[in-house]
Amino acid sequence: MTGSVYLILLIVTLTTFAHKCQITRHADQIIADCTRLELKNVPTGLPLDISGLDLSFNQISTIQKKSFGSFSSLTALTMDFNNIRTIDGDVFNGLENVRWLSMKHNQLNISSKIFDVVFKPLIHLQHLDIRYNIDKRFNQSKPMVYPYFGNLHNLTDLYMDLAQNPVFKFSGFENITHLSTIRFAKCYLNQMSNDTLEELPPTITAIYFHECTGTIKIGEADFLKPFPLLEIFNMEGVAIQLEDAFKLLYPFTNKTMTSIIFKDIRPHVPKPVFLYHNMTNYLIHICVKTLVLAESEIVGYENGLLLDFKFPQCLENVVLSGNRFSIALGPHLQELMVIMKMTTNLKFF
Repeated sequence: MTGSVYLILLIVTLTTFAHKCQITRHADQIIADCTRLELKNVPTGLPLDISGLDLSFNQISTIQKKSFGSFSSLTALTMDFNNIRTIDGDVFNGLENVRWLSMKHNQLNISSKIFDVVFKPLIHLQHLDIRYNIDKRFNQSKPMVYPYFGNLHNLTDLYMDLAQNPVFKFSGFENITHLSTIRFAKCYLNQMSNDTLEELPPTITAIYFHECTGTIKIGEADFLKPFPLLEIFNMEGVAIQLEDAFKLLYPFTNKTMTSIIFKDIRPHVPKPVFLYHNMTNYLIHICVKTLVLAESEIVGYENGLLLDFKFPQCLENVVLSGNRFSIALGPHLQELMVIMKMTTNLKFF
């Protein structure tokens, strides 16, 4: 009897570690960490009841059908930083319980029709990350049709690249009623027009633009109008004139927002920026808790600008670092002292 037990334990041990993945248990969750193993395929011999699988930092180029078919308990699947180019249409069949899927930093052609089928079985998916899959070989001059996401009724977070000419009208966003956060990175836009994002759902409360490498020459005032519930607007590393970035705030005048973050906002050939009253007219009429205007070549601001803020009591965190001016220099000192008395909820400045 004892010998049989030892034999069973030996078999289990060999099965568990033959694939070199690290298997850990957290409460009732079994996690398989298969990162950095130079894998070229999804490993076999994994426990069938794993709830988490991380295949990041390997050399996988193709995901074949039935690669995950045995893992019906899987809730989180990560395949970041591989060389995935090809993926079968039914590869996620049987993974109805997956809530987290990340495939960023690969070489997937997200505009391929195959992705209309790929995501369909993931009916409980809440988080989808497919960023950093558009590379330099993609013809940015042509419209890029995004895949159909309409079957993902529980999706709350969507992270993806933003092409120069994005087409969302076939993506079924009208069927996604819980989507609240969208992150664009990388971003290849060269204009932020009123109709660029009009097909995205009005439920979005947070939108992020990171690493917009193309020079954005046009920024229209109703670019963000499709998102009346927006609370977080974050732009970082975007090649746009700061004045045009301020213009995008128009739909939120006299509204409350959690944060407005403009960091490293400057064209590829940066120029010094002096803030005038008319440039910040929309910003000063927003009740915002966290305001970041950092690393954006600001060299000064017009006298009285700080006193123009309509809702100074809303400010809790203000960050102006990485610019080239002193907020309390010369005639601005008295103005600063006055506004500090008005910002009664300020915690960080």
